[in-house]
Amino acid sequence: MLKIAVCDDDAVFVNRVVDQLERWPDKPANTRISCFSGGDQLVRSHAADPFDVILLDMVMSLMDGIETAREIRNTDSLVKIIFLTASPEFALESYSVKAYNYLLKPVKADELYRTLDELMYEQQKKRHYILVHSADGTHRILLDEIECVEAQKKHTLIVLTSGQSILCNEPLHILEEKLLREDDFLSCHRSYLVNIQNLRVVSSTEIETHSGYRVPISRSNKNEFTRLYFDRMFQKEGER
Repeated sequence: MLKIAVCDDDAVFVNRVVDQLERWPDKPANTRISCFSGGDQLVRSHAADPFDVILLDMVMSLMDGIETAREIRNTDSLVKIIFLTASPEFALESYSVKAYNYLLKPVKADELYRTLDELMYEQQKKRHYILVHSADGTHRILLDEIECVEAQKKHTLIVLTSGQSILCNEPLHILEEKLLREDDFLSCHRSYLVNIQNLRVVSSTEIETHSGYRVPISRSNKNEFTRLYFDRMFQKEGER
């Protein structure tokens, strides 16, 4: 499903944009469009159920577009934000929150469609990600940025290549169902999964990730992990 949010405090303008979206020639069949009149509403909704694309007005009362985008970027670096503005002077400011694009009001349908078509083309080639929930909200995490995940009682610690760690609310077995479907993830211990692309050293008893995080290899997992690790690494080497 493609989830699009339109946020503007002008109800007439919102309705016009929604009408354009409904007539988008290449609109995916399972597209959902949600409307918001304020940035605070959008931030709360995105934290609970993240959108894929946000069409966001620059100038709004209480919480403007840049402030809204900054709040969203605290937990989501991937959502595509397209600013809607009456003046091109805001273009430079939009880059500070990694906006995908900005469109001048009144928004022309052909420009909107061209932007969305380009975005969809890029999305088809994008890297895979997972959504996880933590005390801070919902995080969208690229799989190739994960070094390892570690069970911590009823929670799971996700260690990233940046050195940052996110403690998510899901137990390890929930993430296992998602990650072990991917070729890059293997179980080396009942409490750990590792991304084989982000390992610096692999010994007979321990793994060290690129960021220096150390992960044990259990006796019961050692033989199967070693076999799968070298099989997959040789396979990927042959694909290059």
